[in-house]
Amino acid sequence: MFGLWHRVSLTAWCAMAPLMLMAADWRIGDQHYRNVTVKQVTETAVIIQHSGGISQVPLEDLPPEAQKHFGYDPEAASAAKARLEKENLQALEKRKQQLANQQQSKARQSGPGVEAQQTVVKFHPEVDLRPHMRELGLTTKSQGRRPSCSVFAVVGALEYLSAKTGKPMRYSEDYAIWATREYLADQNMGLNQSFSEGDAGFRLIDVIDALEEYGLVDRESMPNTFGTGMDRIERPSQELLSTAKQGLVSINARRLDDADPEKTILRLTQCLNSAYPVVIGVPWPHENTLIAAPMISGQNPVSNHAVTLVGYRSDPNGENQRFLFKNSWGHDWGSGGYGWITADYLRKHPPMAYFMNPKFD
Repeated sequence: MFGLWHRVSLTAWCAMAPLMLMAADWRIGDQHYRNVTVKQVTETAVIIQHSGGISQVPLEDLPPEAQKHFGYDPEAASAAKARLEKENLQALEKRKQQLANQQQSKARQSGPGVEAQQTVVKFHPEVDLRPHMRELGLTTKSQGRRPSCSVFAVVGALEYLSAKTGKPMRYSEDYAIWATREYLADQNMGLNQSFSEGDAGFRLIDVIDALEEYGLVDRESMPNTFGTGMDRIERPSQELLSTAKQGLVSINARRLDDADPEKTILRLTQCLNSAYPVVIGVPWPHENTLIAAPMISGQNPVSNHAVTLVGYRSDPNGENQRFLFKNSWGHDWGSGGYGWITADYLRKHPPMAYFMNPKFD
């Protein structure tokens, strides 16, 4: 036994190799370890198992006799501590970088506007994607008498986003309608009956999910046939189906609307600031209230409709904000096929809104 030490006393010390010490009681400062077995000795500590569990005792806390017994070398211990601190610091920095990469990846997946409520959103006097759309030849369209406003809203946004990537496409609404009907049939779902009789049709999420499943093709491959009913659109060939999925790999859609209307407005604004159109399904007033001017403001909704937001105008503090939307009722409707909807109207009648960050082949 080593007897009584200045800081440490070990009773019933067995004069055996450190890894073989058994049934010893150690008293180190205020700590009392019973039935100690030495499991491992490192350059800086001795690791023991005892009746209370497993503990690590620094060698520098032991008296000289015990330090000598365990081969304690202060210089080696100091070097080992430095190495450990360096390794811990490197591991911490690596973890920080991993978290930063994850956050960046999440931001890319979510897109601009999804976390806009956590940042300061700037309100510009005007954001307008129409000039760029005109340069790309993306004009307004007419859905005719088909209940397919959601299809036109989604397809129109995807055409603009494909052009932004340098691969402009003119997609087939007929294909999108067929794909959505096929998807709903596969899911044992029918048309959305919450829409008015005049524009009963698909939900935005129905169209988005269908195009995720079936992709899209250009109009030359499957021309639109607006004179026929949706149920008369012929099934695309297997070759065309394969081409469709290869062309539009994924849509990566994210919901922007929130239970808090202010967060919804901020997210819409942030997306448009980043030149991303937003598709919305919104409670819609009677069309007769829009004959004099294409401005949706204080009217009462009577149905639902889907459009694509392509800009806004606002005071610097966000007051008097109104969003510019692209409709699917033809060039003669509104202002060249476009109209306005106030932020106050969207606060009172919350929309469903989707940001899309598609991946094209």
